[in-house]
Amino acid sequence: ESIPGIARKMLRRLDVESCVFSFELAPPLLALSKRLRPSGFRTVAQQGVAKLANHLLQHLQRQAGFSNDAQMELFAANCGEDLRSALAPAVAVLDEADLAPLRPLWDSCALLALPRSEAESVLEELQRVVSCSTSVAVEPAELLADPSSVLRRRKEEVMSAAGVRDLAPEQAIAVLAKRPDLAGRVPQDALAPLSVLQDLLPASAAAEGMLQLSA
Repeated sequence: ESIPGIARKMLRRLDVESCVFSFELAPPLLALSKRLRPSGFRTVAQQGVAKLANHLLQHLQRQAGFSNDAQMELFAANCGEDLRSALAPAVAVLDEADLAPLRPLWDSCALLALPRSEAESVLEELQRVVSCSTSVAVEPAELLADPSSVLRRRKEEVMSAAGVRDLAPEQAIAVLAKRPDLAGRVPQDALAPLSVLQDLLPASAAAEGMLQLSA
């Protein structure tokens, strides 16, 4: 069965069970890494990771919002550390560029895993950054002198503190809005479509070739 195929079957379990990838994905992926030649396994892993990231990001996009903290925490744990662990054989043969499709997902998990007080602070700071970048309101002298540099630096500081590398502020806000403790804190007309996350995926993520984990 393919990596994306396994992921599709697990989508409904991501926020109700723990360690779903460790149980369902890790064993066949490890077996495949031992059965294929290194070059063949790297090709399968590269394309499989891109497709897996695409499926999981689309699932998060469709998620209207988590009903409670338990669901959010399970999703973040499954698609964060548990997925990293299950993908260990693939990660061992891939480089940073190959893993790039997963970073927006892992950024999203980092935002979902933040304590409430930190999540509130990050949301407020990001909304301020977005507001400053789209308004003509009078700002401090430094901002008036070089607004793009100041906003960029502040955005990087906020995102780095939250453990986020690859999401734009608008995308991070869309993820934070799915938290039950921040429900209603972001106006619907201010939400950037989370589908823009797909722009961060390589073209190979859209390919539909089956990558078999077992004969």
